[in-house]
Amino acid sequence: MAGAQTEFHRDRFRYHGAMSARDRLISSATALLFCALFVSLLESVFSSLVGVVPPAGYMALIVILTCVAALAVSPLALIPGASVSLSLAVFAAWVMGVRIDGWVAALAGVGIWVLASWGARAGVSAPFIGSSLGVVLSFSLLIWPRLARRAGLVDLDDGIAGLLLALGVLWVVFFAQLFVGALSRRRGWGAVGVLAILLPALTVLAPLLTLPGHPENRMPRYEEGAKAGEGASVLVLVLDTVRADHLSIYGYERETTPEMARLLEENPRAAVYDMAFAPGTWTLPSHASLFTGLLPSEHSAHEGIMYGQEGMVRRPRLTADETIAELAKRHDYRTAAVLANTVSLRAAGMRRGFDWVFKPLQERRFELLGEWIRRSTMPMAYDHVSKPGPSAYRVNELILRYIDSIGDAPFLVVGNYAEAHIPYAPRPPFEGTYTEPSIPDWGPPEYGQSEELMTYLEARYDEEILALDSALAELFEQLEARGVFDRTWVIVTSDHGEAFGEHGLTEHGTAVYNEVTRIPLIIIPPQGDELEATSEAVSLVDVTALISGVIGETKLGEGRDLREGDGQSVVRMEYFGNPIKLSGHGPLATQPGRAVAIGDRKLLTQGDRTELYLLSDDPLEEENRYEEMSDSVDLLTPELPDLIFSDTSQETRDFSEDEKSELQALGYLE
Repeated sequence: MAGAQTEFHRDRFRYHGAMSARDRLISSATALLFCALFVSLLESVFSSLVGVVPPAGYMALIVILTCVAALAVSPLALIPGASVSLSLAVFAAWVMGVRIDGWVAALAGVGIWVLASWGARAGVSAPFIGSSLGVVLSFSLLIWPRLARRAGLVDLDDGIAGLLLALGVLWVVFFAQLFVGALSRRRGWGAVGVLAILLPALTVLAPLLTLPGHPENRMPRYEEGAKAGEGASVLVLVLDTVRADHLSIYGYERETTPEMARLLEENPRAAVYDMAFAPGTWTLPSHASLFTGLLPSEHSAHEGIMYGQEGMVRRPRLTADETIAELAKRHDYRTAAVLANTVSLRAAGMRRGFDWVFKPLQERRFELLGEWIRRSTMPMAYDHVSKPGPSAYRVNELILRYIDSIGDAPFLVVGNYAEAHIPYAPRPPFEGTYTEPSIPDWGPPEYGQSEELMTYLEARYDEEILALDSALAELFEQLEARGVFDRTWVIVTSDHGEAFGEHGLTEHGTAVYNEVTRIPLIIIPPQGDELEATSEAVSLVDVTALISGVIGETKLGEGRDLREGDGQSVVRMEYFGNPIKLSGHGPLATQPGRAVAIGDRKLLTQGDRTELYLLSDDPLEEENRYEEMSDSVDLLTPELPDLIFSDTSQETRDFSEDEKSELQALGYLE
C-alpha cells in the first residue's frame, strides 16, 4: 500500500513541473492521440451501426486527419506554466466547435481544462485522461443529442438551454470517468479504471438498442407453407430525380446509360415509353400517385398540404381507399419497399400494405473533426461519401436479400435510388467522366447561377446517372442468376426530373415543364408476355393500373392499363407552389401550376403563363403554340386538373426535428 502511495505522489509531482520539455511533449502527444483515436473510431462504429458504412479508405482518412490535428495541438503543453491539460482542452474545444457555436465550444474547453488538471493532480495518467476525453466527446456529440430527443429533452439544436445541458452532461460524465480512474489508481483496481473508459464508450452501441424497431431489422419471416399468390412478380425501380432526356437510351448526347442500352438489346420484349410523365413534381406526391393511381389533389400527399399555412409545415396523410401494396397483400403477394430517399415516406399512410419498408437513417456520414478537416482541406477526396442515405449498391443488396428470403412466392417490391438527387457527388470511377471535379457536394442548381457553374452541375448530375446505370446492371445480373428476372415485371422509372435553368427555373418541385415532369419509363414483361410501347403521353398512374391488373386483374386509380393497346391516356400534372423555392429556384416556383397531355400535345398553365406544346416536334418545350393551335387548346383545357389545396382529414401535427432535418438535407425545407 505504501508503495502505491509513493508511486501516486511521484506521478503527481512529475505532472506539476518536474517533467522535462521532451517528456511533456511526449505525454501531451500520447494523451491527444488516445483522445483522437477514440473520437474517430467511436464515430466509425456509431456510423456503421446506424446503417452508414463508408469505404475503409475514407474511415482511415478520417482517423489519420483527426490524429494529425491532435498532434498539431500537442506542443501547447510546452508553454511555460502549461500542461497536458491545456492541449487536451484546446483539442476538445476544436472538436466541439465543429458541431456547436464557438463560444460554447470555448466554454466546454475551459471546463475540460479544469477537470483534466484535477485528474492529473489526482494521479490519473495522461493516456487515461485522453482516452476518457475522446469517449466523452463522442458521447456528447453523437449519442446525447439522440438520447435527449428520445427523452423529450432539449438537445444541441435547441438553443442555449440545449447547449448548456449538453455541456453539463459532458462535464459530469468526464468527471465521473476521472474520479473512478483516480480511485482505481489509488486502490490498484486497474480493471475498474478500464471500465470507466469503456462503459461510456459502449454508448456508441446505442443503435443496437433500437434494432427490434429499426426497419432494416424487421424483415418479415413468412411461415413455411404460408399461402402465396399465383400471379407474376413486380419489381418497380424508381430512379429518384432522373429526367428522361438525360438518358442516352432517350437520345441524350452523353452516353449515360450504356448498361441499360445493353439490357434493352438483350431483351427485345422491353417497352420504352418516349413521353412518360410524373403527376407530381417532387418525391412525395409522385410516389403517392404511383402507390395509389391518383393525382396529388386526390391522395393529398403534396406540398399544398405541407405548406398550406404560413409558418407551419404539416405532415400530410395519404387519402386513398387502397394502395397497390394493399392490393398485392390481399392477393397473397409478399410486399416490400427499399427507399433511399426517405421523403417518399413523409406522409402518414405511405407504408400501407408493405410487409417491410427499409427506411434508412438520414445521417451524415461523419460529422466530427476529421470530416470537417477533409471538407476544408481536400474536399474532393471521397466527396461521394457525403451523400445522405444508402448507395445504389446497398439498395440492391436489400432488394436481393428480401427476394431471397421469400422463396418462389410472388412479390411486389419497390426500390428507390437517390444517386441523382442533390448533392451531386458521383463516386469513383464515374466522377470526372464529364467534367473535372472541382466543387464538392454542390447542389441544387440555383436560379441566377453562372452558366459555367450550371454546366458543371449538369455534368455532375450526368455522372450520377452513369453511376446508377452501372449499379442497376449488377442488380439485373443478380436477378437473372437467380432466375427471377424472366418471371417478373421489371419497371424502371422516376418520380420527377431536374431543371438546370430551362424556363427560368432550377431543381425540382418547381414547375410542370418537361425538365421536371418528363420521366423515363422502361417496362420489361416476364418471359412469354408482350407489351407494346407508345410514343404518346403516358403517366405513372398508368403504371399503377398495369401493376394492379397484373396482380389483381383489376384497375386501381384513374390510369389506363398499359397492356391495353388501344386508347389514349389523359396525363395530368399538378404543382401547388412552394414558398421556400423563391430565393433559390426562380420566382415562378412559388406559383401553382397544372398541365395536361394527350397524345403529343401538352397544355400547361403556371403563374401568368398559359402555353401549348407539340411534344413530338418540341420535347424541350421551346416553342409555345397556344395562339396557333386553338383547337388543341379547346380540347385540352377542360382536362386540366383542379388543384385541391386543403383536406379536412389531414393531420395537423408538425414534423419532428429529425423529419425536418431530413427534408432540409434534401432541399425541401430551409
